[in-house]
Amino acid sequence: MITKISMINITPISFQGHKPHKQYLTPLGQDEFVRSNNSTLDADGLINLDISHFRFIDDNSVRGVTLANCKPEVLKEMKKFGINTVVDLRMPSKDMARYSAKCENSGIEYFHFPLKLNLPIFNMPFTTSCSNTEFLNDKKEFLQKLSKFFDISKKGNYYMACELGLHRTDLAVTMNYLLNPQVPSKVPLLTHNYDSSVKDFTNKYIAAIRNLFHNLSKKDLQTLGLPEDYRFIIAERITELKKVNLKKL
Repeated sequence: MITKISMINITPISFQGHKPHKQYLTPLGQDEFVRSNNSTLDADGLINLDISHFRFIDDNSVRGVTLANCKPEVLKEMKKFGINTVVDLRMPSKDMARYSAKCENSGIEYFHFPLKLNLPIFNMPFTTSCSNTEFLNDKKEFLQKLSKFFDISKKGNYYMACELGLHRTDLAVTMNYLLNPQVPSKVPLLTHNYDSSVKDFTNKYIAAIRNLFHNLSKKDLQTLGLPEDYRFIIAERITELKKVNLKKL
């Protein structure tokens, strides 16, 4: 059974050093979330933290703005509401160690998985400035992190964010839907569907993941738990992703 719930006007926990990016909030003023009754997350509690760009990815995982600068109380509340892991998609920064420590002190695992569209793995070999050896080394490191990310996704109960919780988070959501060997519960909605100020980059994300997939060897497929004929499965998932996220096919 699916239940719709809306934000309730409760005084939010304040963020230390964080300025909400109100220009990216939905024009409707509040968001609606859909969850199943068997979700392991306290949806009402998480929503009432009033985190910028907060959305459910699926029944047991959520996304939003980075919590690197939030007060420790926010992370402790998130743990209480069911979050066990924070996935940080930002590139390396000075506050990573502090952020990781705050998560660990709150009983939350911190996982750093830096993403951006111009990473070599999202481009075909010899189209980047790195050498073939560098490309292969980067690919090996990336796939190790991707495999770990898939494990986290399978367990659920995670919070994922880049800096604003928008484009790179959409890229991660797209990658997880298209390449995770676990059958997805539903097709994800990308940010532009509920925030008119954000451009539709669906095709750009799909192109990047296609390049990633073409860069995978048979051994890489085995590492990720993907069958050799996965090209047929990813083609089906791309079609479904487009149906949901593109206004014009």
